Amino acid sequence: MKLSVDEWLLFLKTTDTLIGVPLIVVGAVLMFFGWRMWKACVIAAYALMGAGVGVYFAAPGQSQLIFGVALGGIAALAAYYPVRQAAGLLGGLIGGALVVNVLQNAGLQGLPLWLAGGAAVFGLSAYSFINRPIVVIGVTAFLGAFFLLSGLVAFVMESRVLYGNLETLAAQTAIVVPFVLMVPAIMSCFYQLAEVRRFSIEF
Repeated sequence: MKLSVDEWLLFLKTTDTLIGVPLIVVGAVLMFFGWRMWKACVIAAYALMGAGVGVYFAAPGQSQLIFGVALGGIAALAAYYPVRQAAGLLGGLIGGALVVNVLQNAGLQGLPLWLAGGAAVFGLSAYSFINRPIVVIGVTAFLGAFFLLSGLVAFVMESRVLYGNLETLAAQTAIVVPFVLMVPAIMSCFYQLAEVRRFSIEF
């Protein structure tokens, strides 16, 4: 998890600062209107997960890009038609990945780790099928907050002093990054839930 965050920050640092503009726009759109385009968001989430798996398991070099694009495309196509069922499974996969990450950091390894992860995927998928709107809104809110903050970070990186202070604070206090990410995500969730109930939308 940390490696992926470091790679993303390196990408933002080595890319032109103007990359922050589309990131902020995409983030804001997802945070406020993610529920309106939930099918596209679910398919995009599967594409990102597939691409991440492809990059992770591919050999270093150009093959990582090929594997990432190929698996991302396959995952997106697989989720295209059964998108409602895919939305339910998405919640289970994300929750299971988080459970595995937490247990792995706690020292659990081997078969017990994967059994716990499988049980988490099964249980959370069942919950997600029943509460599909909450899962979809949670995913779009989190992705929106992530892209929005990434765009802001791209601009903050131009100031070495300010970015250095933020980097030091994040290194000293582990809760800083999750807190900064979760605040806009939670606000987006409440807003989207209110909009869905106001318009009586069914997913």
